[in-house]
Order: sequence, then structure tokens, then C-alpha cells
Amino acid sequence: RCYALVDSLINPTQVMFFQTEFLNSQEPLGLPPHKLSLKLSCPIIRLRNLDPPQLCNGTHLAVEQMLDNILEATIITGKGTGESVFIP
Repeated sequence: RCYALVDSLINPTQVMFFQTEFLNSQEPLGLPPHKLSLKLSCPIIRLRNLDPPQLCNGTHLAVEQMLDNILEATIITGKGTGESVFIP
């Protein structure tokens, strides 16, 4: 399944200068692509704290279910190993 990242500008008045299609087509070096492709049971790593101490930077998870706006995953390393969590 493929998920698109949020494509909004920090300053909404700049929308007339940057069209959404243009922003989505950019692939700058050092930044992740605009689309994220996942498969069931694939391992993922949290890069941003959501709910410390369980869902913090570097926590490894395995994807269990992929819904439209949320992922269900199981923690495979760190505190809370084996617990099911939902990631928006």
C-alpha cells in the first residue's frame, strides 16, 4: 500500500507561488520521497517521538494492518515489546 505525505505550506499565502503538483514532484537530496510504500509485516523505525517511552525515536515496529489514515503495528524492540500500537 502506498501513502502520500502531507502536502501543505507553512505559509498559506504562498499557495499562489507553489502548486501542489509541483511540490509533490520534488525529490530533494537527503529528504524522504513524497510517497511511502509499505507491506504487511515489514519492519519500520520511528523517527519522531509519539508517546515516550514506548513510541520514541529508534523504536522498531512491524506493520500488522494498513488503514486509510492509520497503521497498526507491533513493537518489536524497546519498552513495550509485543504491544500493538496505532500510528496516525
